[in-house]
Amino acid sequence: MSKSDKAIREFKIPDIIKKMKESKMDRRSFLMRMAILSAGSALTLPGCSSEVKRTIASGHNPSILSKDEWNVLLAVQDVLFPTEENSPGAREINAASFVQWIISDSELDPAERKFLKDGFKWLNEEAVERWENNFVDMKPENQDKLLRHVETHDWGESWIAVMLLHIFEALLSDPVYGGNKSENGWKWLDHNPGQPRPVEGKMYGNFL
Repeated sequence: MSKSDKAIREFKIPDIIKKMKESKMDRRSFLMRMAILSAGSALTLPGCSSEVKRTIASGHNPSILSKDEWNVLLAVQDVLFPTEENSPGAREINAASFVQWIISDSELDPAERKFLKDGFKWLNEEAVERWENNFVDMKPENQDKLLRHVETHDWGESWIAVMLLHIFEALLSDPVYGGNKSENGWKWLDHNPGQPRPVEGKMYGNFL
């Protein structure tokens, strides 16, 4: 399947994702290790305007993502960061709403927004082509195999890197920004946030 270079753009994979790809640890173990190392530092949320930060909402918003896009997002995040007995998964940290919120940001580069949304479509096309099934209807182990396959494509490597980065952000961010629901990420990491914490009118975007 051919994807245009213009659509993919020159996306630079974040260093943290490069390190994870080189690590022998699984995704969850790596993210937990990096979260512990990073929890004490300020988390930068690039591309998110103060306007969006004042209108955060949980759950699917059909004006931002279609139902199919939302369901693929949930399924992808379940594979990348699944819920386990003693630790939260992507759903417990509200990672899908966090990504939806980022996509809705009026200051996000339109090309980046298109790339993120196109990824849902491209992934499902790969699922139909290789497994004759929609991604959300595949067994989790086959979803994982497909993600590892698309990661060998330029677009797939970049797109999955973005998904992982946003899970990482949702895990560490203050709940006021949409992720880390009920402080589940902090509780899992036994992290005490710095003070003062952001409040309405004194959030990251308000100082840019």
